Amino acid sequence: MDDLIFPDYALERMRQRGISPDDVHLTIEDPDDEIERDDRRSEYTRMMDDGREILVVIQDDGERRTVVSLWDRKRRRPRRR
Repeated sequence: MDDLIFPDYALERMRQRGISPDDVHLTIEDPDDEIERDDRRSEYTRMMDDGREILVVIQDDGERRTVVSLWDRKRRRPRRR
C-alpha cells in the first residue's frame, strides 16, 4: 500500500498509542469490518492478536489515501460477579 500517507498528527497518534505502520497496513488490507462513508472516507477495523481493536479512517482523493484518524481499544475482560 505505497499510496498511504501518514500526516504528522497520525504519526504522533501512532507513537502515543503504540500502533505501528504494519498494524495500520494490516488493518486496511485485511479488516474485520469496513465502512465506506459518503464523504470519501473509509473506516477499517481489525481485532489484533494482542487483543487490541484498531480503527483506521482513510480519506481517498483519487490519487492519494491519507490516514485522517486512528485509535485502538483494548479488549476488556468481563467483570467478575
